Amino acid sequence: MSGRTAIVLGATGLVGSELWPKLVGRDSPWESVVLLARRPLAALPAGISCRVIDFDGLPETFPEDIRGDDLFCCLGTTLRQAGSREAFRRVDHDYVLEIARILTQRGLRQMLVVTALGSDPDSRFFYNRVKGQLEADLSNLDIPVISFLRPSLLLGERSDSRPLERLGQAAATPARGLMRGPLATLAPIPAAEVAEAMYRIASHEVNERPVQPGIRRAVIPSSEIARIAHTTDLQSLGGMK
Repeated sequence: MSGRTAIVLGATGLVGSELWPKLVGRDSPWESVVLLARRPLAALPAGISCRVIDFDGLPETFPEDIRGDDLFCCLGTTLRQAGSREAFRRVDHDYVLEIARILTQRGLRQMLVVTALGSDPDSRFFYNRVKGQLEADLSNLDIPVISFLRPSLLLGERSDSRPLERLGQAAATPARGLMRGPLATLAPIPAAEVAEAMYRIASHEVNERPVQPGIRRAVIPSSEIARIAHTTDLQSLGGMK
C-alpha cells in the first residue's frame, strides 16, 4: 500500500460503478477510497466510504476534511436528464471543475476524467463543446498529472432509463468488431473497459512514475482506451507530455 487516497466523482454511473470496486482490489495501490455522491450509498466494502456532497452549494459546502491524491471523474448527465443546457453544463462542467479546484488546493496529485469522443471547446455541438471546455479549464489548474479519456458510445446497463441510447447500443454493438484501423476510435466501447483503463493508467502513475517532476497531460482516444484495458504495456501511455 502507498498510503494514497482515491476519490471518485460519479461513482453510481455507468463507468464509475465499474471503477470503484477495482480501487480496493488486492493489488490496488490505494489505502482508502472516497465516493462523492448526492445521497448515501449502502453496503460498501472495507476501505471505501461515501461522503454526501451538496453540489449546488459548492465551494462553500464542500467538507473541509476531504482530500485525496488521485481523483477519478466519471460524472456526466444528458440534456434530457438535466432539463436545460444550463443545468447540463452545471453538472458536466461546473461541478467537476469546482471539486478539482478545491482538491488541487489540498494536494491533489493526479486526475483522470471521462470526457467524450469529439471533445472540443470550439465544437459547434453543445455536448462536445462543454466537454472540451472542461478539458481546457482543468488543464489550467496546477494538477501534476491529468488524463482525459475520450470514449466513443459507452456500452453497458445503466440504472436510469435512456431509450435512445439503448437503441444506439443495440445497433452499434454488432458492428464493433468490424470497426478497425481509422474507424477503431469510433467503435462503441464497454464501460467496463473504460473503468479498467482508468485503473491501469492511475496505478501505473502511482507505481512506476511517482516522483517525476512537472505537469503532464494526456488525451486518450477510444481506441487507445480499449488497448490499455487489454495490455500491460503502458510505457508510452496516451502520448503523455
